[in-house]
This record gives sequence, structure tokens and C-alpha cells, in this order.
Amino acid sequence: MNKVERWKFNRPEVLKIVDNPTLTVDVIITCRNSQEKLDLALAALSVQNYPEDLIHVHIVDDGSLPKLTMPPIHPKNSTLHYYENEGGNWGKSKSTNSVARKSKADVLWFLDSDMIVEPSHLSHHMKWHHQATDYVVLGWKKFVEDWSYDPHSLATSIKDGNFLKLHSDGVNHGYWEARVDSSNEFRSDDLENFRALVGATFSLSNENWQFLGGYDQNFITSEDTELGWRCILQGLRFVPERDALSWHLGLTTIENNRDVILSHNNPLLANKIPALSHLRRKGGLEWDVPENEFLIDCRLMTIDSFFAFIQPLLKDVQGQSKFRLLANWPKLTNRYSPTDDQYKDLREIQRWCESDEKFKFETVSRGTYLKIDEILELIQIKSTPFYFFAEGNLKSGIEAQQLKASLLQSGNGLEGIVDNGDHRFFVAYAPAISTAKRTAGSTYKNLEESWGVKWHCLEDFQVTKKPLLLRSLLFIRYCFRRVIQVKSFDQLKDLLRRGFMVYKDKILKEDQD
Repeated sequence: MNKVERWKFNRPEVLKIVDNPTLTVDVIITCRNSQEKLDLALAALSVQNYPEDLIHVHIVDDGSLPKLTMPPIHPKNSTLHYYENEGGNWGKSKSTNSVARKSKADVLWFLDSDMIVEPSHLSHHMKWHHQATDYVVLGWKKFVEDWSYDPHSLATSIKDGNFLKLHSDGVNHGYWEARVDSSNEFRSDDLENFRALVGATFSLSNENWQFLGGYDQNFITSEDTELGWRCILQGLRFVPERDALSWHLGLTTIENNRDVILSHNNPLLANKIPALSHLRRKGGLEWDVPENEFLIDCRLMTIDSFFAFIQPLLKDVQGQSKFRLLANWPKLTNRYSPTDDQYKDLREIQRWCESDEKFKFETVSRGTYLKIDEILELIQIKSTPFYFFAEGNLKSGIEAQQLKASLLQSGNGLEGIVDNGDHRFFVAYAPAISTAKRTAGSTYKNLEESWGVKWHCLEDFQVTKKPLLLRSLLFIRYCFRRVIQVKSFDQLKDLLRRGFMVYKDKILKEDQD
């Protein structure tokens, strides 16, 4: 994508189906067993109105017993792949990645094998991909428990325009739809929107899938949730397409086995997604993905200033931080006298931190002044949402959490402080950086134009808190959205417990700080 003209996650209100589409699509359906549902899904796909020469359907059999077979009714261009389950090579993440990484299509559409889609479902996805390359399009679905059609009668009924008559009613995806409504259809800047990505029917450009690296292969389930987190941090725009209709055959696994699935997934999700802070309450554990990454230019820092800066950060056991220390470290290998050492502070920083894996040492020459664009170029977005840069000796009592709070309240993409010596301390937001880097030219200028930038003089900096009433109202909205998921008394207790923690940590604590 050469140019992105947008503000944050904004997008057009509505698009029309493209009259003469040109983009190719690989449809990837990964499944294990459930031949009957697969036959129905392929029958529905066979009558899509997107040009069939632009579509190739890949069915990935992830160790079915007996092996899946291609049914008589299927799309023109269809291939059945058998993913050989040897050793640890099994599961949706690995089997899907094995096929998707070989794709040469413009767009990848991921579809569950228990989905019955209406004829223009794919066309409604593709209208967005023809408009821009940074969309993740999410189909709309209802769950049904019973069905009586076979592949032939299903295809005939859909051809005759009776898709909506296949079922008199269905169960809405209540929690998901509540999130769609509360987020202005995912146009809002909210990291929580990563939960929007559900694997039943979604599409994105092949280029973005390959850049993301596909699914995290550590996941057996919830692979789509983790992928959604990385999509949000890359600044990709989620589109809930209400006209891309579908029937989901049967209730979801998570609804039928909620507690078991959550206990299975929570450790991995806590490790990979910093936003799930309520899962990161296991004291003493080191998380794979930190909430913050700090680039610290140590060249002009005293040892006292360095420790005054990092010690509050090391106490954050839920979010956690990792550090990249910038200096001319190779100079420290030269011969020196302990009583006459021009690099005394720098050497002490290195010796205190060299055995701690949270700290990495990166070389910059002694006299190099780092421009903002050069600093932003050092940042590579993966799964960490907040990136800080600090230099000099900011003797301000300003904590990183205060600066982050100011950023989140202002909604800017970068916010920073400058002291009287022109030393900088700033925080940048991952989705903003990613959006800016996707555009040609200066990353800093692009970030300013697409998300906003704000600098404070040191003596003028202060965080303006949202009123307690407003924060409480936002919390109540969160509770209403979550209560839709409650299916049992135990789940209600869990929601109340989690709600209390959120209120204490994010509402009351801010008032006390």
C-alpha cells in the first residue's frame, strides 16, 4: 500500500459491490472430520456470485478419520489438501499456515467448514479489498441448531433466492454484535477491538497475512483472537460487513465448553496479549510479550538517573517492560583505569543489566543525534502496544505511566516531554506507528497527520484525569457488553470478580493516584 489517506481507523460508511472485480481470492477451509457440514458449506460456496475464475477453494484436512473427500457439489476451482499429522504437526494453526503461506492470491478468505454463506457473501468482502489493502473484513452470522437440507437442495434453494428462508430464525452472536455497536463498528481507537476477529468468516490481503506471519502456531484454539491483537497493532482496519450474511451450523465450541476452553487458552493468551491484564495476575511470572518497550539512550545518563527511571517500571508485574539500551558499547572494551574512567556511568549501567534478559544492548556512535524518524525506524511492531524513548537525565518525577495515560486520554499517536536541555521522553502507540510506516515518506510526519502528535514542556506537563462519573459510565458499558456472554452462575461470579478488579484498577486507582 503506497498511500494511506485516513485518520486513525476511519473508513467509508458503505461501499457498493464492485461491478468488474479483478482481485483473486484463495478460500481456505481447515477442518477435521464433519464431512456432512463440509459438504453443505461447499454447496453454498458453489453458487457465489463473485467470478469463479478469480476464486480457488482450498480444503485442508487436518487429520480426519476417515479422510475427507471432495463432494459432488463444490466450487469449480477446488483442491483438497491432506495435512499429515506427524509428531507435533497438527491443529488448525499449523495446517492453515501450511497452505496459506504458499498462496499467490491477492486476498485470503478464511471460512469455517460449518458456515452456509449467502451468494454475495464474498462479493461484500471483496468490495473493501478493492478499495484499500489494509482491511480485515468480518462476515455477519447467526447460529442455528437444526437443519434438514442436503447439498443439492441447499444449492438449489440458494440459487432460487431463498437463503434467508433456510431458517426461520437464528441465535445472534450477542457479545460480538454488542462490541460492534459500542465501538462505532470498530472505528473507535480501542485496543479491546482485537476481540472482534473470529475465525468463522474473515478475509484480509495476502500481503498482510504474510507480513503478520499467519497464525501463532502455539495456539490450538483462540488462534484468531491472538491474530486479531496483531492486526490491531499493525493498524489494520476491521470491517464488520452486515451484508455478508451466513448461517453457522451449530453453536460454537466456546459456548458449549466455555470454562474448559478458557482454562486451556488463558495461559497462552496472557503470555501473548498484554491487554488481557486480568490474566496477568500470576505473581513472579515473566510474560513473553511485554506491554511496553523502552529505547533508552544511555550516552548522557548518570547511573542514578538510569535507576530512578527504570525501577518503577520493573515493579509492573502485569504489563511488564523490555529495554533496548542505546550507546557506543564497543568503546567499553578498550583499556581503561577504574579510577579515571570517562565511561564510568555507562559501564556501570552495562554491568548491572547485562545478565538480565529484559535488557538488550544496541550500538549507536557517541556523537550521533537521533532524529525522531531514526528512532521510529528502530521500532518494529509485533505484539507490544506501547513504545517509549528516553534520553538525558529527566529529573522530573514524571513516570512512564503518566505519559502513557496522557497519550491514551488525548488519543494522539505520539506524545512527549522536552526538558530545558532539549532532552526528549516520548511514548508512541503501535497502531499509529504501523499506519504511518505503511505510508511513503517521513514516518513522523505521517504519524502526525494520521493520528496526531503532542509535545509538552517539562514544567507544563500534567495529566488531566477523566471525571470519575465518565469513567464509571464507560465501566458500566463494559459490564453490559460482557453480561451477554453469561450462560451460568459460575460465569456470572467470574464476571463480577473481574468487574471488581477492573473497577478497582482502572477507575478507583486513577482517582487515588
